[in-house]
Amino acid sequence: MSIGRDKSILEFRLFKGMTYRQIGELMGISGGRVEQIVRRCYRIFCWSLERQERLFKIKNIPLEPPKENFVTLDDLSIRSRNALRSANIKEFEDLAKFRERDILKLRQIGKKGLTEITNLMKLRGISFR
Repeated sequence: MSIGRDKSILEFRLFKGMTYRQIGELMGISGGRVEQIVRRCYRIFCWSLERQERLFKIKNIPLEPPKENFVTLDDLSIRSRNALRSANIKEFEDLAKFRERDILKLRQIGKKGLTEITNLMKLRGISFR
């Protein structure tokens, strides 16, 4: 794991809006590998966000939602993304209209998929109704 490479990949993805394939061509790795690196970074970020939430709850410090909304449905796993698209859900804001149990009823969405969706919604500052 190269922290400098991972940082560059995230900067290209988040700030320049490049696709996984474009980043891969630039960095000399496959687009699939770029996607894996981005997902790993999001998992680490989500883990630290959950840890931070637990610490803030203990200390009764209010949490503010993140100010940047850089997360898109494209950052979900292919399975989750396809399940949401088949249900005609195109944006994270559309998910706010649903309850968690409604999402679980979608074909191809299980507990892992729901956790992934919930974590990315937290990054956007959105929650289920």
